[in-house]
Amino acid sequence: MLSQEVFSSIRAEDRNVYRRFWQVTPLHAADYTFGNLLAWSEPHGLEWCVRGDLCWIRMADGNLMAPVGNWYAADWEALFDTGDAVLERVPEGLCLLLQSRLGSKRVTIQKSRGQWEYLYGRNDLAYLPGRRYHRKKNLLNMFEKRYGMRYEPLTMENLAEAESLQAMWMEANSGAENLQDLEEENRAIMKLLHSWEYLPELFGGILYAGDTPAAYSIGEYLSADTAVVHIEKGLTAYKGSYQAVNACFARSLDPRCRYINREQDLCDDGLRKAKESYAPVGFVRKNRVRINGIKNFFTLPELTVHDI
Repeated sequence: MLSQEVFSSIRAEDRNVYRRFWQVTPLHAADYTFGNLLAWSEPHGLEWCVRGDLCWIRMADGNLMAPVGNWYAADWEALFDTGDAVLERVPEGLCLLLQSRLGSKRVTIQKSRGQWEYLYGRNDLAYLPGRRYHRKKNLLNMFEKRYGMRYEPLTMENLAEAESLQAMWMEANSGAENLQDLEEENRAIMKLLHSWEYLPELFGGILYAGDTPAAYSIGEYLSADTAVVHIEKGLTAYKGSYQAVNACFARSLDPRCRYINREQDLCDDGLRKAKESYAPVGFVRKNRVRINGIKNFFTLPELTVHDI
């Protein structure tokens, strides 16, 4: 349970408490959604606690992620006193706020390009207009011509189909050089699917080739005008399945949604090339921050999220 003072495990039943901090956070990055933290809590050894009206997330290496909560109301001077600390995946707005509150001599910002989250125009992904998307549009049309565009919302009733599809995807990629990374991702995906009933903010769909599941996607809204795609998997045996499920997800969004966040590339060259090929319109920039003069989080009184 998320509580005061003691770093503790992230559990599905802590969702409502965490979302109180999330809802007042000035900028919503994909890394900090509750579903994302829950899914990756075991593979990445994530823990959390509450200090200074902020929710702090600690990684397995001991470094902290950016705190979640009202950054502008936080007493940063009280939090950052003696010692040093490194914060990872810090949204640019908070980087600048920390420099403003604590001084540029104490706060050093290091660019983390691999952590920048890609933003796309929703209509661009939904309809792939113009010459820059010509090849992707051809693949989309090929899939539609061969199999149709049946895209069913992901629910508790068809969740097992997504799990089976994920298992088939893992089997198809069992010879990949980065198999260990894929196995960690698979654990995160399974955690998300098995926690579906506790995460009403999540939505997604299954794309069928005829009556056979060919791809699926999972996402949520980060704000009124931005959605995020957390998971997207397709079977390459069905050519164009990725382009089709991408378009179907975008078309299923609320008309008020203007942007889609497709998360970061983690400095993977292949992933970066794929993400850039969809012509991003911007980024959610996140960087590493080193702060000189921070109270030691292991000796400060702690409040675990479970006690709130």
